[in-house]
Amino acid sequence: MTVLSIGGEAREIGADRKRQLGQQPFMNAYFNERYMLYLTSLRKNVRSFVEFKSGLNSYRIGGPRPIDEKKLDLQTAFLEVGQGMNASGSSQSRKT
Repeated sequence: MTVLSIGGEAREIGADRKRQLGQQPFMNAYFNERYMLYLTSLRKNVRSFVEFKSGLNSYRIGGPRPIDEKKLDLQTAFLEVGQGMNASGSSQSRKT
């Protein structure tokens, strides 16, 4: 039996910078978007997990900073191989 799970998260954040020290007041409102998607698969002796993230930045004067925008990135991934995995993904212990 194989169990496959798909999930994700979306965050939208509005930022508004209204002034800088020593300069005239100005408005620099922009919009940050963060998206995360994960896939996990569980089989009898194998468990795998992959998570991707994406960050977008809109309307910022001067364009997005490198830290604000990444189109697609691999966040986390692992593959676990073992004996006697149960449906919750943890190892089964045997009593003798």
